[in-house]
Amino acid sequence: MKHKQTIFLAIFFIIMLVAIMAYELFLYSQAEKNIYANLQEIAKQDAQKIKLAIQSHENILLAIAQEVERYQIQEKEKIFALWEDYPQNHVFTRMAIMDEKGNIVTNDGKVLDFSEEKEKFWASDTVEITEPRKSKIENKQIHIYSKKVKVVNTEWVLMLVLENENYQQMFSENIFEGKGHTYLQNEDGNIMATSNTNYLKSKEEEIEENVSPQERKHLYQELEKLQENLQKQKNGNMKIKAIQQNYYVSYRNIGIHNWSIISVVPENTIGEGIYSIIMVSTSLAFFIALCSMIASIYIVQQNNKKQKQLYELAYIDILTKLGNIHFLKENAKQYINKGMYFIIVDIEKFKIFNEQYGFQVGDQILIELANTLKQECIMACRWVNDVFAGFIKTKQMSNTLESIIRKMREKCLGGHVYKMNLCIGCYPIQSNTETIEYIINQALIAHKQAKGNVVQPYYIYNEQLKQQLLKEHEIESKMEEAMQKEQFIVYYQAKVNTKTQIVYGAEALVRWQDNNRIIPPKDFIPIFEKNHFILKLDVYILEKVCQDLQKRKQENKSLPIISVNISREHLAIENFLQEYINIIQKYAIDPQYIELEITESAVESQNYALGKIIQQMKKVGFQVAIDDFGTGYSSLSVLQSLAIDTIKIDKAFIDNLEQDTTMVEMIVNITKKLGIKTVAEGVENKKQRDILLNLGCDSIQGYYYAKPLPAEEFWKTIKHDSFQ
Repeated sequence: MKHKQTIFLAIFFIIMLVAIMAYELFLYSQAEKNIYANLQEIAKQDAQKIKLAIQSHENILLAIAQEVERYQIQEKEKIFALWEDYPQNHVFTRMAIMDEKGNIVTNDGKVLDFSEEKEKFWASDTVEITEPRKSKIENKQIHIYSKKVKVVNTEWVLMLVLENENYQQMFSENIFEGKGHTYLQNEDGNIMATSNTNYLKSKEEEIEENVSPQERKHLYQELEKLQENLQKQKNGNMKIKAIQQNYYVSYRNIGIHNWSIISVVPENTIGEGIYSIIMVSTSLAFFIALCSMIASIYIVQQNNKKQKQLYELAYIDILTKLGNIHFLKENAKQYINKGMYFIIVDIEKFKIFNEQYGFQVGDQILIELANTLKQECIMACRWVNDVFAGFIKTKQMSNTLESIIRKMREKCLGGHVYKMNLCIGCYPIQSNTETIEYIINQALIAHKQAKGNVVQPYYIYNEQLKQQLLKEHEIESKMEEAMQKEQFIVYYQAKVNTKTQIVYGAEALVRWQDNNRIIPPKDFIPIFEKNHFILKLDVYILEKVCQDLQKRKQENKSLPIISVNISREHLAIENFLQEYINIIQKYAIDPQYIELEITESAVESQNYALGKIIQQMKKVGFQVAIDDFGTGYSSLSVLQSLAIDTIKIDKAFIDNLEQDTTMVEMIVNITKKLGIKTVAEGVENKKQRDILLNLGCDSIQGYYYAKPLPAEEFWKTIKHDSFQ
């Protein structure tokens, strides 16, 4: 037993030792990363400060040089005065002017001989900066900024003297508690300034003092690599190895004169702090071992709690406490059986509740819907936003769906009654082998059919519905291409004046010629009204009619009045009439030859200012008619308030005309008193025509006179040149 415990302890201590060593390496690695990051940031900040300072210094010299050359100032005293008056001249110790012989005169009256160095200052036309040098006047390290200028026929070199301390003040202070240094070096690798105020030696002098002869070759290779990167204007980090000490280096090109900032810190900076950390870590490791049993129990408890929280986050909706879509998919298999129903439910125009009453009311409505579904569903979930789903088992599915809709139709919350409509798609599960993805897809098909349908707010999926939706999808997939290829063909059906028996106009109808087959309007118009493509079709038909009228006008033939249908969707668009005006103006068609037909259902809805719209149509010059008149409930009451020209008596009354003339007679009599003309549509035989003549109907449209014809055939049938 003791042997086993010894082995266990040995293994434990080995594991602890390995863990400590790994931790030590980790700490060391993190410390290195931290040093590099700090060095990089120091180099970046110093580079930016020094770059801005140098540019500022150069700008002062350039500004003075430009003034001298612009005004050709020959007196040195005036040039010195320019510098002394410059707002930022205080950064420089003095100003000097060098002549062509290398003689220098300073602003404070000093005369110096620079003839031996003259060529260096006269070699460039740009601003040059010298390496740090000892001043010939004071015992200080200085830099000389120089710029050659030309005045009349003489050339001078303007010089500004900057003490090296100016650069030293720009470096970051106290780098790693004074253990690190930052150097500024020029393109040739010579040190221009350093953060160590007591030190300004060349790299060669530093190496001679601190690096053994055996290691110098390797060190010079490292420095060459560093210099090569700087020449390429690269920024980066590297570790330079020496015998006595290794160094962490971060280097960065400051972006001017190809100068660079190099920040350096010795490797032992890490060691001083790491070893104390390791000792503390070792002690802590033993303490952790003693506490591991208690900690493990606590961790297991917390883990179970966390797992529960994660489960709720992943699978439970916070607001309604129902499962979410992931919960539904995870648990769906146990509910997928023949005889079970799957539903998708949402609230029509739910966004309005949030916008009008606030999110608090919207959330309460969602909770109410969730509670209602809990009562009816075996399992319900909140899918997303206001969309819910669930499984129901019942023999009377229609009754169940109507019950859900009825319960949610009106809800009293906080003393206020909120009215709402649900939209439900339902799929009866056919087999227990169906997948949840397939079931959801079929329910979505039914849901799409119910969407926006106030009369039938729920649909139960069947094959007929599937085929209908497939047909709709086929039509929708072709409609844009059909319009581009001009497959929508305008047909005209003549209108005949009952008194003169002469054609005075026609109604423009549309047919879809898909390859060799004609698709009737009843197959595509309802779909276009649902997906709003009817808006494009309305405009398309009007344009085709205007093209035909323009052609007839160019042939000097009289024009008929052509009726074009205008959909309810168009009436709901503000300023839609302008597009119609633009089209008739484009083809130079007088609006009196265009009659705009509005369906009676549009009159009934009155969701827009219909009277105002009709007034605008009349003001432009259009004629206005109400189509399919007589089947509605409110049309007769609004006729007097609408400035319409014509009503078209619905075909249903014409079909029943031989048995009962009461309704048509009443419509004709009322419209005559109101000064409105009547058109009977769908007239198919002589008896219907004769009855309409006796009743005083103004005009007739139907197969008795002419069936709808393609444009070319219609215009050929018109023999006369004058419409009445």
